Amino acid sequence: MPLQIELAPNERLLIGDIALRNGTRRCRLTLETQARILRGKDILLEHDADTPAKRLYFLLEAYYLSGDSPYFEQQFTAAAESFISLFPGLAGRVADIWSDLHCHGSFRALRTCALLMADEASVLATNDAAKLNDQNADR
Repeated sequence: MPLQIELAPNERLLIGDIALRNGTRRCRLTLETQARILRGKDILLEHDADTPAKRLYFLLEAYYLSGDSPYFEQQFTAAAESFISLFPGLAGRVADIWSDLHCHGSFRALRTCALLMADEASVLATNDAAKLNDQNADR
């Protein structure tokens, strides 16, 4: 069954290894075959992967768009192990990503990894606030 996608002006779309950007008007595309696609809001560029969780998301994105390449799975595995050593309190969320990846597919794992990025941001914000409080207490 064809998939219809409506793109906002200037919205990005990745179809496999093809990157597209819509023009200045809304447009509607009909995909008539199966394809691995990501819309603008789900795309993370490599230079924006500036935290460990974002790096995991970027690797999952590459894995998904590549058609589940073993290379990107190995890269993701190594990065996930490193992430767990940095953020042991978020190991459960990483386990959820693994479960999604192996039971439900790489697109669902991307969705769960987006939650991990939010969790990581929360932990980093809490750590930054604690450091600021410690600095103020030392004065």
